Amino acid sequence: MRLLMVGADLPALAAAASDVDVTVLLGATTRDGGLPLPDGVRTVFVDDHKSIDAAVNGLLRAASARAPSTRCTPTTTPR
Repeated sequence: MRLLMVGADLPALAAAASDVDVTVLLGATTRDGGLPLPDGVRTVFVDDHKSIDAAVNGLLRAASARAPSTRCTPTTTPR
């Protein structure tokens, strides 16, 4: 099971992290504060986790960074 958590609720995160694949969307103030998170929790940092635009853009950036490369290899035609 997967869970996307917006903001970090530490008691809920500790309960879910053992059995669930958790990704936490964190804002700038949480990142600067150095919140201790359980092992195995993915974090996505955005400027403002309360903004839907910032949240979606952050998730898209994180997904594209983890995606395998889709570089095209040039093909040559024999002459």
